[in-house]
Amino acid sequence: MANDYNNANKRGNKEKLIRWIPSGDDVFKLNFDGSVKNNGAAGGFVIQDECGDPVLAGARSLGEVSINVVECLALRDALWMAISRGLQKIMVEGDSKLIIEAVQGTSSVLWRVKTIIDDIKLIAGSFDLISWNHVYQKANFVVNVVTDVGF
Repeated sequence: MANDYNNANKRGNKEKLIRWIPSGDDVFKLNFDGSVKNNGAAGGFVIQDECGDPVLAGARSLGEVSINVVECLALRDALWMAISRGLQKIMVEGDSKLIIEAVQGTSSVLWRVKTIIDDIKLIAGSFDLISWNHVYQKANFVVNVVTDVGF
């Protein structure tokens, strides 16, 4: 009887709604990601306009490096490409909370990626507008597919 009561009054698991959110007028959304597998690592990025249409994408193999190095290099590559194409307003999204917080200066930087983080901060200063957002991996799915091309 106690089980019946508990089952009837059990709170359901609340699912989080995970979806792509537009960036806003004249703001491009940059998603980056890294992946490490048995045969090495790859990093990639996708830059979309405010309608969600891809503007730029890239991926590359990075050999045997850590996931944090891969994520940082993917972000740095993406920012360089955005600047080289004249994009000035960027909303950056990535599923690596550690990297997002390191770039924002809200957490300590691992020594292995400090130089790359410093590069990212320097490049970020070239944009008229830049924002940083951590997203769940499920919301970063498009760039996951692009990153796999790097293997």
